[in-house]
Amino acid sequence: MIKDKEEFLFSSSNGSYKIGNHLFKKLVSNKVPGIDGKTYRSVSNAELSAIMYFTTISDSSGFIKDFKISDLKYSVKCSQKHCYNIVYNLQKKGFISVTQKDSWTGLYDIKLLDNDFSKKIDYKKRENHYLNTNHFLLQDMDSDFYDLTLPAKKIFLIMLKGYDYKHGYSVSTGTLKSETGICNRSIIKKAVDDINSTLENESLTDGKIGSVVRDRRKRLKYGSLFVKSGNNLFVANTGIDSVKDTYFKRKWRSYLENVGIIESGLLPDSDQYQDTNTVLDKLFSVYYSFFKKGIKESVLDAFLLERFDDMSYFDEGAVKSIGYAMEESFQT
Repeated sequence: MIKDKEEFLFSSSNGSYKIGNHLFKKLVSNKVPGIDGKTYRSVSNAELSAIMYFTTISDSSGFIKDFKISDLKYSVKCSQKHCYNIVYNLQKKGFISVTQKDSWTGLYDIKLLDNDFSKKIDYKKRENHYLNTNHFLLQDMDSDFYDLTLPAKKIFLIMLKGYDYKHGYSVSTGTLKSETGICNRSIIKKAVDDINSTLENESLTDGKIGSVVRDRRKRLKYGSLFVKSGNNLFVANTGIDSVKDTYFKRKWRSYLENVGIIESGLLPDSDQYQDTNTVLDKLFSVYYSFFKKGIKESVLDAFLLERFDDMSYFDEGAVKSIGYAMEESFQT
């Protein structure tokens, strides 16, 4: 992935964990324009899962370097053949671009299209709003979210993106119809019921997530869906499981493999691979604690590279020593 220090220092340190407005609209819609000018149905269940995963391992510009497509089976939980179908369909529908590095290694560069967050902009403005995918329901492929029907998943994502912890969220079924392309409002009601029943075991503060409220004439056409304020289920930044891949983990794993500190070529579902991810997760906690204190990412990256020059192993003890060294060097 990254072969030397110079390339490493000029690479992005930030992951994405976001879906911007343009990509989001395509994701929840019913039809999308393809790169060949044809119109296609939007994402399938598996393709939506892949997009969620790609936002986790891509950098802030949406770029994923040296990706092995067959590894998608560990995150989306599908056959190896289906992995290639997913990537092909997402490319055809204009969600990603794909460039093969070489046929020998089977590595590809993947770019999430219309999802560049590398520039500093005011994300408080409505036109710059995004869905934060750093949420346990979206990151854990075993979560109840992935048991939902596709219409229910799309409606839940709309709710998640629009939710405000202080004020809650309300949306008319007409708006949901427009955004998702679902013509029959009874399907919307059924999707909401699916959300309520499937996620009822999650940490809801007020029981049910929401409901379709009929007007005085009992017509669903004029109903709305609402979520009460103070519902912790809709709060993002709830963390990614320590064994899961992220952009930070993939970046540093690649470097540590290239310099021979950790073993390369491990399968993502192996215990050793996941144990290393757990240690990388602890490294990220140390890294981020100093970033919050105002230390620039380029400075932190350079510091870690220097520390790894003198290391022949990588475990929790190594991370603790790095933390102590950072504390001494970056006293704030």
